[in-house]
Amino acid sequence: MKVTQLNSNYAQELTNLTMRSKAIWGYSSSQLLEWKDDLTLTEFYFKEFDVFGVVKHDRILGYYSFQYQQHQCYLDMVFVEPRDFKKGIGKILMEDFHARIKTTNLKSIYLYADPNAEPFYLKMGYKTTGQKPSSIKDRTLPIMTFEL
Repeated sequence: MKVTQLNSNYAQELTNLTMRSKAIWGYSSSQLLEWKDDLTLTEFYFKEFDVFGVVKHDRILGYYSFQYQQHQCYLDMVFVEPRDFKKGIGKILMEDFHARIKTTNLKSIYLYADPNAEPFYLKMGYKTTGQKPSSIKDRTLPIMTFEL
């Protein structure tokens, strides 16, 4: 499957995919509503982040977004359409992302993972290097890194 760069014309479709994907972890409707601004891709978002996705028959199966920051890269979002989970889409996205970043002179990648997604990133070669407080009381987000 081919990974292609996506532009702001896809903002609403990607936002909807993001909300559906995030919901599979069992978060309440009120929690998802609280995160709505953080999970909404706007035209401005596409100016700040590069966004790439797997599109098949005019349907986005998953996407990732990132931005360059000095000598490292910040991976912001990786989401897969829930009906396409366990079909290798996440792996395709991550392999494309790593190949893209390896062509730069960056030294590392970092991200803040949803705790439910931490096992996926560990499988992709990331290491948990710390914890960041979450907006949910008594919950933290794993800080994960990948050295290039």
